[in-house]
Amino acid sequence: MDYASAENQIAQVEQQGRTTLQKMQTLAQKLRSSATDETTGRERAMDLREVALSVQQQNQSVVALVDQMAEYIKTLEG
Repeated sequence: MDYASAENQIAQVEQQGRTTLQKMQTLAQKLRSSATDETTGRERAMDLREVALSVQQQNQSVVALVDQMAEYIKTLEG
């Protein structure tokens, strides 16, 4: 893997994370609107929000790791 490949991987991981979060937001809206009452819908949406935040944190960790790898590769190539 060279530096450019690592940078491309970072961009790909970030885009995948954004896509996943958008899909979770759409699902949360569907769950909330299909709930039998407002409280249940709100609870479902909040549960999904917690999952989305966990996924976002994991994505940020992966991006940071790949970024560190890219910087290391850059120093080796330099």
